[in-house]
Amino acid sequence: MFNFDSCGSLTQNKKVVCEENTRKFTGLNQSEKKILKVQVDHCLEIQGKRCDWLLIDIVDHIAHFIELKGCEVKQALLQLENSIMIISNPRNGYIEKEFNRKNAYIIPSRTQISRAGIQNAKINFKKRYKTTLIIKNNRLEQKL
Repeated sequence: MFNFDSCGSLTQNKKVVCEENTRKFTGLNQSEKKILKVQVDHCLEIQGKRCDWLLIDIVDHIAHFIELKGCEVKQALLQLENSIMIISNPRNGYIEKEFNRKNAYIIPSRTQISRAGIQNAKINFKKRYKTTLIIKNNRLEQKL
């Protein structure tokens, strides 16, 4: 069903953590569902820019694309866009069928983009990629 080779590992932990420097994403998995944690950057062979992590709720087939960033939010948007386009397309061989839902997260150390810019990015992600975008500085806890 999923083809991520050694870049992915299964977990049923109540907390699934992705962190880099001072930025941290914590996926809350209270019902202990099977979550596939994929290291995208520095492991998965993807052409072009890529996000840091991908968490897949295997039961509900929901994808969580995660980018931990300094302050380059525009760059993070490009990394997420490319990762979503490539990984979410079953023809590329990573997944067997499309995700039921997709979420994308940017956790920067600080944001150098206007509120209007963030709102436009959220609208664009929803329209173009059918993905909910969340941007929060430094730390984010999110129900998986």
